[in-house]
Amino acid sequence: MIGKRSISILVATLLAALSFGTIMSTNDMGYSRDESFYFSNAEIYQEWFDQLDSKKAFERGEILRIWRRNYEHPPLVKVLMGGFWRTFGTIERNVRVHPPTSKRPGGVTLTVQGLAPSHPFSKGTTVSVLGPQAIDQVAGDPRRNLGTGKVIKRGPRTATVEFKTSDPAGIIQRCNTLYHAGPEYMRGCTVRRDGPLREGTAMRLVGPFFTALLIFAMVLFGWHQLHPVVGITAPLLFLTSPRWFYHAHLAAFDMPVTAMIFLIAAAFWMSLERPKWAWATGVLWGIGLLTKHNALFLPIPFIAFWLLTHRREFSLKSKSMSRVQMTLTAIACLAVLILGLRQPIWGFLLALIVALTLTRTRIRFPRIPLAFLVMPPIGLGMLFVFWPKLWVDPFVAIEAYLNFHLDHEHYLQYYMGQILEVPPFPAEYPFVVTALTVPVLTLVVCLFGGLDLFRPGVRHSIQALRKTPRKPLTAINAHLFRLGTFLAFLTLFPVVLIAVPSTPVFGGVKHWMTGMPFFCILGGWGIWRLSIISVQLLALPSDHLRKQMSILAAIILSIAVLIPATLATANSIPVGNTYYNELAGGISGAADKKLTRIYWGYASKQALDQLNTRLSPRATVWLHDTTPTAFNMYKREGRVRSDLNLLGTGHVFARNCRDGSVGCGIANVLDKADAALFEEQKFFGAAQLHLQRAFNAPGPSWAWRADGVPMISLYEKTPAPTKKPSVDGPK
Repeated sequence: MIGKRSISILVATLLAALSFGTIMSTNDMGYSRDESFYFSNAEIYQEWFDQLDSKKAFERGEILRIWRRNYEHPPLVKVLMGGFWRTFGTIERNVRVHPPTSKRPGGVTLTVQGLAPSHPFSKGTTVSVLGPQAIDQVAGDPRRNLGTGKVIKRGPRTATVEFKTSDPAGIIQRCNTLYHAGPEYMRGCTVRRDGPLREGTAMRLVGPFFTALLIFAMVLFGWHQLHPVVGITAPLLFLTSPRWFYHAHLAAFDMPVTAMIFLIAAAFWMSLERPKWAWATGVLWGIGLLTKHNALFLPIPFIAFWLLTHRREFSLKSKSMSRVQMTLTAIACLAVLILGLRQPIWGFLLALIVALTLTRTRIRFPRIPLAFLVMPPIGLGMLFVFWPKLWVDPFVAIEAYLNFHLDHEHYLQYYMGQILEVPPFPAEYPFVVTALTVPVLTLVVCLFGGLDLFRPGVRHSIQALRKTPRKPLTAINAHLFRLGTFLAFLTLFPVVLIAVPSTPVFGGVKHWMTGMPFFCILGGWGIWRLSIISVQLLALPSDHLRKQMSILAAIILSIAVLIPATLATANSIPVGNTYYNELAGGISGAADKKLTRIYWGYASKQALDQLNTRLSPRATVWLHDTTPTAFNMYKREGRVRSDLNLLGTGHVFARNCRDGSVGCGIANVLDKADAALFEEQKFFGAAQLHLQRAFNAPGPSWAWRADGVPMISLYEKTPAPTKKPSVDGPK
């Protein structure tokens, strides 16, 4: 007989697999700016693993050469990206064909270009040899196949492939003579190390992998801590929120750290009743620290929750003091506070310690959770052991890592007509943006679930304040109130942290996405409680019938909540972080309310077909918000013509104008461009004006819209009109 735990694990596995498959089947979104930085670093990190059998890998210079790149983020996600890329990626590179020689008369040799040491073209590797890719062909078109070859020589940046063929002259003519870059072809002859996924998609496996892990954990936590209905509905609420679903696809850190924070929190919660889970909490925290810096803050809500729920178990005992002792203590505390004026928090803490010491005060603490004791040595130990960058000058490296995030650059966001560039930022920003970017019905059930979990405890506390007779909370209500408090702390902590006016807000919802799985657990409980309440209104005669009807009501309510959210998610797949709900009036309503419509440069993917078909051979393109690395990845995958030249990006060439707007630095650069892609943002209005002047174009020649709102526009340079000679002659 299958036990209840086995059923929950089976359901969790099925939902995790469903989420992984759904994300992979919709993973044709453009590459974002942040992803492109991680692409290149993921490849370079793999070079270090290739050297592990030699002493060179552990030399100071080699460690710094590789691991100081992108030092602002820990290595785990980038290492996984590189591993997935080398294992599952279809890696295709351009070649130059050479005629047969006396040593190899039976075929031609191919020089593979554009390699790096980590690219998997080692000696002896079998590769596919492909003909030119026509403009109307996808990279994997079987008509391109010419046969297979073998790598016979490998250099740091090139490889030599032997390709046996009965028609070497035809191959040379096809690859070296007939192919000309331009509107007819995407690229010339190539060799390909075959794999099941595109290069970028293989690196993006980290997103679906960690999302599936998160879904698995949410099912089990909701199922066993609250109810099976919660375990099933909560992860579905998370997956059907368009913005979170978008981030589930990316080769970035936000979804991995969201998954790890949920796992750490679940293990910590379990450790409060079963101390052996504390060891798992420590290990998971170490993995979280190796994922992203967000995990560093996780002990704060844990400690706050522990202090709140055990506040009645604290006590102070101090011996009586003479007036002289009291005066000396006050003077000492005042002196410490004055010395600590430059750092008020540390000054206050030091003064408190001095006061407690001089007054010989003893503090009685409740039992400290074992997790608090094991998390620092295990978690921090793992961070130092598994991040080679910290092996060299560890204190300098940690200081640089923390300072990068403490002094992070502020990128632009557009909020209710305000350009958010420098602090202080509006404190309500994360609350308002959450309310406008989460599906409305999801918001309703999540808020209701949170209020319902708090209801018994709040009512009990009010009775205590009024000193009215009250019954003690039942074990179930006490558990629900305690769990609700825990979930509320973890939901609100990242939101409140971003609400601090000095905290950067440039990433939008991804900055507080770590709290949203807990929010969805509350939503799952909200669906279950609404189902119970609706059945209670029917006054059914038996408990068994009420239970059956409650399950049926939960199914109906879940469908009613999830279908609109699913449709919204499906409709926003190409540009998931542009979604706004009905409270904002959709994407067009958000544009009217002067909210950020799009960012990160990934919308350029929607314009690739236009670049391929409209631009002349070897045209030069200026990309507004798309990085050269992302553009190069499109070329590698055969999605943009290899002859097109990238001039630069807006972030490279733009600088602030005297009036505070952006775009003055691009005027000279645009004179050299034949075409430009512009990501529609209000705060780049000055740059758009320079673009229109340089191209002599009042508007774009093509634009891609979502819900009628322009997202990405293509400008093509037109010749300036010739001036007609004046009839009256010069004056």
